[in-house]
Amino acid sequence: MVNISQCMDEEIEVLMLCVAWHPDGTFFVTGDYGDFVEHYPPLLQYWTRDGDRIKSIEESKAEYRNMAWSSDGDVLATASEKVRLWNRKGDLIAAETTKNLLWGIDWNENASKLVTTDDNGKIIFWDRNLNRLSEQQY
Repeated sequence: MVNISQCMDEEIEVLMLCVAWHPDGTFFVTGDYGDFVEHYPPLLQYWTRDGDRIKSIEESKAEYRNMAWSSDGDVLATASEKVRLWNRKGDLIAAETTKNLLWGIDWNENASKLVTTDDNGKIIFWDRNLNRLSEQQY
């Protein structure tokens, strides 16, 4: 649990579910669970390497469960109720809805494809523009 007071006027304890350093090491990004009882939305937050908040993004209706940077550092992929792609400044560049909540996400070696897993046993393959390539049940 992390006490979030930098982002709000009041202190709320929020479970951080994922974190990823940018490949160049100058900043990192966290994704949290939010607190739906306290009406605190899940946030994607960009931080300096020293822990100062750069940006908070309120975009998701579900918790941010996982994230991964492309090998070139140009794109951050996040898993929640949608697969989303962000640039290094935190601007949303693409999003696709899925039937189930996503858990896992990762890029292939040259960052041309993504793979996601959902909470219902499905693996989904995407291209870099979030076109769905194939699916399989496991």
